[in-house]
Amino acid sequence: LAFSSKYLIDASNLDPAKRLSYKQAQAHENYLQGTFCTLAELKEMVDSGHVMVASHGHTHTNLLSKEVDLDVEIRQSRHLLEKALGVGIACFVFPFGKYDERILRESQQHYRYVFRIGNAIHKDFSGIKGVNYRVNGDGLKHPKEIFSPLNLARFWLKGILKRLIA
Repeated sequence: LAFSSKYLIDASNLDPAKRLSYKQAQAHENYLQGTFCTLAELKEMVDSGHVMVASHGHTHTNLLSKEVDLDVEIRQSRHLLEKALGVGIACFVFPFGKYDERILRESQQHYRYVFRIGNAIHKDFSGIKGVNYRVNGDGLKHPKEIFSPLNLARFWLKGILKRLIA
């Protein structure tokens, strides 16, 4: 579960149906109302042993923007999540999948695994040129669609192409 540390809040007073009705942009604008997971919910997921939290930057901003403070976005985000959840954070997911070589190197100094949301796949955590790809599951019509033979073939092919041209 990739999470931006800015959105850590203790509790939400929103009705669950209202909370789940927010579109992404609205959720970001209204995060102080508890439109994302609360700290208690994140702790419950982590404590279950079935979820590992990854940092997604502090403010979920495009890291290529000139005004971005990489120290805050990459290092401080990890520190805040570890302090709040009481577990180590080993993974970083680039917000919007945006990065360059400088951002990649900085991320690799603080995290064991670095991910990019994309549509490629590979067999292990060795990465493609230092980056692990997470298959984009947004917009699926049904849960098994991501594992259709056509999609899997496309993901593998894109993984091979990224190795060749990246």
